[in-house]
Order: sequence, then structure tokens, then C-alpha cells
Amino acid sequence: MSALGIDLGTTYSCVAYVDEFGRPQVLPNIEGDSTTPSVVFFDDSEAIVGQQAKNMRVAEPDQTIDLIKRHMTLDASFEKKNNFPLNLDPSEISAKILEKLVADANAALEREDNPVRDVVITVPAYFSSTAKARTRQAGELAGLNVLQIINEPTAAALSYGLNNAQEAQNILVYDLGGGTFDVTILEVCRGDFRALGTKGDPLLGGADWDMRLAKQILDKYNRQYNTKFVLPETREELLKASPETKKMYYSLMHEAERIKKALTASRRGTTSTAWLFEDDGHSLARTEITREMFDSITTDLLSRTISITRAAIAKAGNPRINTIVMVGGSTFMPQVADRLKKEFAVRVVSYEPAFAVAKGAAVLAHLLTNPDKKINIKNMGPTKVSVQDVCSKTYGIEVRNNRVLNLIYANTPLPTTVSDNLQTANETTFVDLQVYESDSTAQTILRDFAEPVGKLGKLCFGKSVPQGYPVRICFTIDKNGILTVTAWSEEGASIEFKVHITGIKSEDEMRRAKNFLDNIKIN
Repeated sequence: MSALGIDLGTTYSCVAYVDEFGRPQVLPNIEGDSTTPSVVFFDDSEAIVGQQAKNMRVAEPDQTIDLIKRHMTLDASFEKKNNFPLNLDPSEISAKILEKLVADANAALEREDNPVRDVVITVPAYFSSTAKARTRQAGELAGLNVLQIINEPTAAALSYGLNNAQEAQNILVYDLGGGTFDVTILEVCRGDFRALGTKGDPLLGGADWDMRLAKQILDKYNRQYNTKFVLPETREELLKASPETKKMYYSLMHEAERIKKALTASRRGTTSTAWLFEDDGHSLARTEITREMFDSITTDLLSRTISITRAAIAKAGNPRINTIVMVGGSTFMPQVADRLKKEFAVRVVSYEPAFAVAKGAAVLAHLLTNPDKKINIKNMGPTKVSVQDVCSKTYGIEVRNNRVLNLIYANTPLPTTVSDNLQTANETTFVDLQVYESDSTAQTILRDFAEPVGKLGKLCFGKSVPQGYPVRICFTIDKNGILTVTAWSEEGASIEFKVHITGIKSEDEMRRAKNFLDNIKIN
């Protein structure tokens, strides 16, 4: 065993490895649990990660961070680092989670004296190139050698395929986690795994179901005591809220998660709450919560996943789907399987929802560190395995008349490189350059339908060049889904260009950040 697979989840994380018999296995944390809450509590120069940190959310909300993975997609969370304790940014907070996960994994493997540092880290398939690069840097800040970033549904399909890949089939991986949702369609045959298309929402997940329940409980409480408490909707609102409101928020979210799990496990589909708000001195009268009520108040959230699923199938060219594979902890909710069976006339299976992603990442990590080895596939024995992912976004460059010229399109197999020729609009010594990402499949679109990637850059020629001067632009997306843009001139002019992306650190910034993080010890 020489590498780990890490499912760095929004609400819970998991680590796996491939044992000496070629089987992926989940590694327990130091507490003996198979998953670790992705929560961090900061106390001066110490960080507590996991269940103990989760338990601190009500008592110390300002020093406790959860759902940090959602912030990996948000530039504002990197620009306003005072949103988080010690002025850390989301990559740096994620690094402390990764540090804890790997330390516990090495303890389980009895490798503390010679720790494993090679890892594959999973991300939502619909993460942007920027969010994937930030995740890779989080691993590096944790002192890890990140072999590859892999999309979560692709990792899950890899794990599933070890037991179900004898015949050629198209599987749709429906991945509903605690904070993100992804759909990926893959062609699977024996040892070959080829993604055909992907779509998702990095801000939709089980936490949104919890919020609906929390609001329902609070609404009953407000009516009972004629109060007007309101739950914060964003972290910014939570930061500005009173200490009383912060405690109320985390207390309610904890109760909502408990009820959701109870409804999932209950054969009768009922449970109850008698929520106590200590700061207000009142307790909600015992209230029955039914699965029907829960499904009713969250039906629009589930409908959003169905719409995204249909869009993903269309985006992949409407292939015939043989099986829908449900992964992600939130697919334990009975409403998910029931709705999928109703909407799609195909087989729907639940496959290790909490562990499939980590196990698939472990398989890829094993393949990357043992390229000549084969993996045992059920009823086939040792088999060579290949994995090909796709780009989740379309990337282009702004040209004249507020338009974007797209070079790389969503669902393009990775890695890929595309270049094109541009010309200067007039005599100049430099040209402003902006990279954009979108969901478009058209070659040229209005920039209003695309999002900028990084800050405005410049092509600096080092001399005055005439109108119509040729410049070649090259877009490369590597196997991790991370974009690099370069430019050059066949005329021989010196061109300097770099995409400046918020939250992506330079070598000096990485060194300073790692030195700072090394002084924050994991308790």
C-alpha cells in the first residue's frame, strides 16, 4: 500500500486504501469512525477537526467552521478572509481537515513513523477549474503529494465497476452529498471507465434539506411563543448575527440533521422534536415530524436534482442509461430513490453511498503509484484499468464586441489542449485579455452568458506592434481539470501573460501559508 484516496466532503470526509489483496478498504479515524465530520474548531494555535469540533458549534460558533467546501467556489471567501478564524481562507481550512484525515489514516495503518503522503483527492464534478486548483493547493498545504484530483462521480463509478463491470453499459452516477450535487454519465466496460458528460450544482446538498427542517421547527416555535426569530441564510449573515442567533442556528441545524436521519431509519416514517432554545428559555411542545411533511417541504430541492439529471443526459448526447447508481450520504433519504424510479424507467441502485467515492479514489491512487499492476474485478480477476474524465465547463477568451470565443467545450475528454490565432485590433504594446467559463456549446457567445476566470490580464509585447499582429493563444486542461492559458507570437515578440486567479497562491504565498499552518497544531 503506497497511496490514499480521500473523499473531501462538505459535511463528512472519508479515507480509503487498496489492501494487499487488491481490495479498496475504508480506514477508520482515531475515534474509530469510518467518516469524519468536515468541521474545524480553532482555539488560538490549535485546531480540532471532526466530531469534537462539530460538538463545539453551538457553544463557540465564531470559532467553528463547517461547509467550507462550498466556499472553495466563491471568490469572495478568498478575498474577505476575515470571514474565518485566524484570517484563514477556505484552502487553508481545508488543509487542516486533510491533515487530520491523513494522520488518522496513517495511525490506522500503523505508519506514523513512515507516513503515507501520496493521495488522490476527490471534488464535485461540476467544480470549476479554479475550485479544483484551490483543492489541489489545500492538499499541498497539508504536506501531501497530490497525485491527482478526480471527480467524485467518476471515483464512485470506478468503485462500483469493480463489482459490476463485466458487460458494456452506460451508468448514471447520481451523487447527492451533504453540500454538493453532481451527475455524471459514464460508459463502463470491463476495465475501461469513460465519462460521457457531467453536470451539477456545487451549492445544493443535504445541508439544504436540513435548513428546510430547521426553518419548519423555528416557524412552529415562533407561532407557539409569538416570537420572530429568523435563521441566517449565508455565512456573512451568520457572522453579523447576535451570539444568541448563532447558537440558535447551530442548535436548530443539529436538531434538523438528527430528525432527517431518524426519518430515514424509521419504518413508520415519523419522529418527533421538542427543541429547546436555552437562550430564550422556552421549549417547543413535542411535535411529530412525518416523512410526508419532510418530503413536501423539500420537494423543490429534489426537483432541482431531477432537472440537472435530465440536462446532464441531454448534454451527453442522450445515451441509453442502463443503471442509475446513487452515492453520497444524502441518497439515504427514501424520497431520492422513490423519485428516481418514478422519473426514469431504469434500474436504480444504492452503492455504498458514504464510501464509494473514497474507495474509487483509492483505486486510482493505487493505479497511479503501481502503473503496471492490475485490479481485481469481480468474475474477471486481475484486469488493467483505464479512467478518462471530461471537462465540466466551457472555456474561452474575450474578443471584440463583448463576445467570448470558446476554445474548450464542456464534456471534452481530458487532458486536452486547444490553440487558436488572434490578431491585435490596432497598433499597441499590449492587449487586455480575459478568460471566461460557461455552459455553452457554441463557439462564440455574448460575455453576459459567461463568468470571468481570474482577473483581467495583459499580453505584453515588449515593443509596439501593428494592427493585425498575430498572437497564438493556447488553452490546456490537464487530467485534474485545471486550466492553464499561454500565449506566444510566431513573429518572435516577447509575450508575458498569466491568468491571475483569486485564491490561487504563488510559490512564495504557498510557503508563507504552510509555515503559518504548521504552527496550528491538530489537537
